[in-house]
Amino acid sequence: METSDQSVQSGQPNYNIPPSSPINYQQSPPPQSQQPPAQYQQPPPVYYQQPVSPQIPAQPPIETIVGAIPLRKMKSLGRSDSWTAIITGSRIVFAQITSQMVKDSLQQARDQAKAQGKGMLGQWSEQMKGAYSGYTQRFLTMTPNAALAETPGNIAVDNMTIREIKFHTQENYRGGELYNSEFKVEFKSSQGNYEFQMSDDAQAVELFKQVYGDRVKMPFGYHSFGHGIHFKIGP
Repeated sequence: METSDQSVQSGQPNYNIPPSSPINYQQSPPPQSQQPPAQYQQPPPVYYQQPVSPQIPAQPPIETIVGAIPLRKMKSLGRSDSWTAIITGSRIVFAQITSQMVKDSLQQARDQAKAQGKGMLGQWSEQMKGAYSGYTQRFLTMTPNAALAETPGNIAVDNMTIREIKFHTQENYRGGELYNSEFKVEFKSSQGNYEFQMSDDAQAVELFKQVYGDRVKMPFGYHSFGHGIHFKIGP
């Protein structure tokens, strides 16, 4: 071959070295940087709350009527209007009894007497008893607010505002003889002053004393023991 001959002629050794493929040097992956050990983190606290039931608003105390006392309010020429003092634990309601109310009460008393088999005289007697006392008793079956709203002009006075309830004796004579004794009653309060007439009734007086205590001022020499027992010292 020409190549061999040329190599021999040149006197240099012939190195028949086949071409080699390029050498791939595998590079090792770079060392991973060491991560610091994970630290324990406490989970956030969880708060448990009992379910709150809806608040029920407090109900105001029930206002109860402790008594009803017939009164009269004097007008001119000896005339008078009928009223009732409706007493509760927190106030006193002055309620009017109109003429229509009296008519209704009379009719009711008449019907009840007739249903009981009473004659004309008995019916008349029941009418006289039921004319005012019947309607006063009716207030005991009503709420104080209903009694106050029944007639325009009715009055409510808070018990705490009453300074004094003063009784004055009034004795009425006919032909030189005493035929009737009653009270003039003054109610003095920061809401106003009110004046009425009231029968000389020991039970009614005791009711006022039970509710208003020392604020009730009786006439000199008057003493009552309840149950209709009372007496007066002096003329």
